[in-house]
Amino acid sequence: MPFPPEITQRLRSTPEQMAAAWVGGSPPKGEPVVVVPYDPCWPRMFDEQADAIRRALAGRMITIEHVGSTAVPGLAAKPIIDEIYGRAFDHA
Repeated sequence: MPFPPEITQRLRSTPEQMAAAWVGGSPPKGEPVVVVPYDPCWPRMFDEQADAIRRALAGRMITIEHVGSTAVPGLAAKPIIDEIYGRAFDHA
């Protein structure tokens, strides 16, 4: 089954559109990227965040996954827990 174009096309945004879409104003500029050694607490931190999100959404989510570099055991990473969420849609 092919994917619908609205979820597979790459959209180009102007700097003004990016600034308007960024929560809290414009994205930071010129700040260094900090990569730290793997922290064995990252999986637990994800589990705690995912549990809080599941409670807040009261069963409306199908899945919450830990993604990105902090999800890879032993890998140095930016200390930011990335998550992806999924739910089912009724296409009837």
